[in-house]
Amino acid sequence: MIDDRRMTRRQEDEAVAWFTRLSDTEVENEDLERFQKWLEHPGNRAAYRQIEEISQQAIDLRDDPDFRAATRAILTRPRPEPPAEKAVKWPSSPRLWSGMAVAGALATALVVWLAVQPKTYQTEVGGRLTAHLDDGSTVLLNTDTELKVRFTGGERRLTLVKGQAFFDVAHDAARPFLVRAGPMQVRAIGTRFDVRHDGPDAIVALAQGRVKVSQQDAQHASWTLTPGQALALAPGATAAHPVAVDVATLSGWTNGVITFHNVALSQAVAEMNRYEQTKITLGAGVPRDARISGVFAPGGEEEFVAAVTMSFDLQTHRKPDGGMELRPRSGA
Repeated sequence: MIDDRRMTRRQEDEAVAWFTRLSDTEVENEDLERFQKWLEHPGNRAAYRQIEEISQQAIDLRDDPDFRAATRAILTRPRPEPPAEKAVKWPSSPRLWSGMAVAGALATALVVWLAVQPKTYQTEVGGRLTAHLDDGSTVLLNTDTELKVRFTGGERRLTLVKGQAFFDVAHDAARPFLVRAGPMQVRAIGTRFDVRHDGPDAIVALAQGRVKVSQQDAQHASWTLTPGQALALAPGATAAHPVAVDVATLSGWTNGVITFHNVALSQAVAEMNRYEQTKITLGAGVPRDARISGVFAPGGEEEFVAAVTMSFDLQTHRKPDGGMELRPRSGA
């Protein structure tokens, strides 16, 4: 294991050295031949490709405010003075200076790139995960969810790529907690709220504290929520209004409960399907708009189907992929 780590580190160092050398405007044919031979060794090509990708991503990030802030912090960090009794011999060749500049820039880019890369948390269909963040906040991820987290000195920035998450935010007035989900951004300091992002739309429900919600693609559209309120946004929407909701019901999944209060059968089926790889479908003749109420467990499709077939006089047809289609009973 130690030998493997040493080998990887040596390959990375050599890859940086080759990248620096080949960045020079004057490259000898002999260097190119040696480089091609170096690439033939196992792992070297992958190491060099990684350095190229880091360099390109650093270029792509150069206008990013977090990247620039991290770069300034690194470049202005005090450096220890060399011992007085040791003279430092500086290179006199312009080409050496150029190589050192490239290597230094690449090293700085690597450090900064690593510093600003978001951390990703994910769950599979039917899965659930509690993420403990560096600031003391916790996030509970629901089924089929992806969350990216990036903290800087000035803010805590999170992106809910898809799915649903419940945020319990640690108080830090100096660093606002920002959650982006599709068309919306939620700004909080210390609070508890639920965000769901399905397709292009997003909805936030506030359990405790206060949050400010803004529309990503509308300059002056924003709303402030108080506990017990929710706000749903679609891309481009500016006429949305907060509504009173039962937050405990909306976030019941955090306690392993899905509650339906007089919802359409088709809507209930779609909700249950979020937690299973195999899906429930409604066949022709099934009353899709019929209303249903009840409490079920995430992933409890068998109990759900049993309740629905009894309530609406349906029968179950098992499909080849393992899913279930609900159909009217013969003769019904």
